[in-house]
Amino acid sequence: MAEPQEDCTYPSMFGEAQVFNVEASDGTPLRMLYIGDGFQSATFVGPRRMEPPFAYCRAFDRLLEIKPNARRVLMLGGGAFSYPKHALTSYPQLQMDVVEIDPAVIDIARRHFFLDELEQQCGNRLQVFAADGLEFLRDVEPGTYDAIINDCFAGIVQDAPLLSAEGMRLTQRALCADGVYMLNGLAENASDPTDWETLDSIKKVLDFYFFGVVREPVVDQEFFGNVNHIFIGRQISTLDVFFQ
Repeated sequence: MAEPQEDCTYPSMFGEAQVFNVEASDGTPLRMLYIGDGFQSATFVGPRRMEPPFAYCRAFDRLLEIKPNARRVLMLGGGAFSYPKHALTSYPQLQMDVVEIDPAVIDIARRHFFLDELEQQCGNRLQVFAADGLEFLRDVEPGTYDAIINDCFAGIVQDAPLLSAEGMRLTQRALCADGVYMLNGLAENASDPTDWETLDSIKKVLDFYFFGVVREPVVDQEFFGNVNHIFIGRQISTLDVFFQ
């Protein structure tokens, strides 16, 4: 089990990875992961270590409201495994495959963010893959997953290949007939129109490939005031096409 440690730095694919300890506004100990140009993840330290500190991670639970019978979930972008820790310890029916492109980040998650403990608790309900998300999807059998969560960023920029035509078609293929797709988009600066144009372009892409796509803003007052936008859509069926 990871314990509070001195600040550490590691090389990673996207620049220097820094791990350091701070306190939340209520005094709860936190451990932060900062890579390249921005914060990537965080964990509480102590009894709340399996809870996700960031509001957008908690918002991923909308998946279980939309599809309560979900069993097999793919998460693209593991980071410090904040959401998998919460999901797998809160919903014992879930199995999660988590794909993280950077082996260094997986190692950091094991050393400092309680991934080692999660693996011990969950056994084969958690499978961790050090792989590129697009390449991973190419090898997935059709209809494998009840839900796919895309939390992939190249630094602080949304991972473009997963939103390409190939990425979207592979995602569709990997989902079951009534599968749900979720994506985390970041509006880092609410006054910057470029951020909103990027979010609008993501919505247009998802509208083409998924049915009933909604965009739900999640404001995190505790951490930097960032506004994440959770996109949610479901697999398009023949009936959906007929009634559009």
